Amino acid sequence: MGDAYRDQLGLEGAFRVSDDSTRPQYVPLGGNKDLWAFLSHLSGRLSRFLFDMVSEDLTWQIESVEQKIQRARHHLADLEERMPFEGSNLYSITRDLESDARTEVYRFRLHNPPLPVLAAIVGDFINNACSTLNHLAIALHMAYTGVPTEEEVENIEFPIVLDSGKFERVAKKRIWGANPQAYAIIERNQPYHRGNAAFRWLYVLARVDRHRKLNLLYQQISALSWVGDPDGDWIEFRSYEALEDGAVIGRFRWTSDPDPGMQFHFACDVALSDGKQIERTRLLTNWIYDRVIAIRDELSPFYDP
Repeated sequence: MGDAYRDQLGLEGAFRVSDDSTRPQYVPLGGNKDLWAFLSHLSGRLSRFLFDMVSEDLTWQIESVEQKIQRARHHLADLEERMPFEGSNLYSITRDLESDARTEVYRFRLHNPPLPVLAAIVGDFINNACSTLNHLAIALHMAYTGVPTEEEVENIEFPIVLDSGKFERVAKKRIWGANPQAYAIIERNQPYHRGNAAFRWLYVLARVDRHRKLNLLYQQISALSWVGDPDGDWIEFRSYEALEDGAVIGRFRWTSDPDPGMQFHFACDVALSDGKQIERTRLLTNWIYDRVIAIRDELSPFYDP
């Protein structure tokens, strides 16, 4: 037994090196009559030593969870600063008269796609959101089962499963060392339960971001409308989930000559698509962040009482 570990276990003076062997051996000072006392002392000190080791590692792990949350919050703030805004030079609305000289057609014109850096920032946010959950899973394991081995660490992960029939199989590999109550909370927050769609988005976007750039596009968030009361009537409105260059968003027929000075309002925003659904980027990322914080708070009693 090394001197450092012997000192940490409080065993100095509890045993000595025997003199009747060319190879040093540790034996109880009082001989066999003190063996049980020695073993009891060793067991108590060893348990305390291991508890202190786990507590120290768990403290570091809890700090790591919070650091990942801080990084995720940083990326959200960065995203907010860089997002395009209404009236930017990234897009515009054109007004063109049709052949009757009374009907104006309004088209969405895309000057530039969403800034490429936005996809990178969203990807960094997604990565930190996932890391927060995975670090949380390690903390749950440490608190209930103990410090995992290097091999076990490779398999511990916060499970996000889209199919309810696969959860048990996946969870038994990923969070087998967590408190059963924590295990139940994680299952209750899976995407296949109502109200947990944010975790479905997190799962899908994380898979996409690992291999390719996230798909950012413009989504219409308000219909074309006049600022004022023009003389005429709308004859067509169109609404798009994904706006493309040249898309017709409305037609207006003037009763008299068109008024080119009449102002109108139109708004769109950068959105994320998973190939099936589209959600506005800022709303989606904040939604995911809020859900990560909520489950952190729900699970914290099981690793940070």
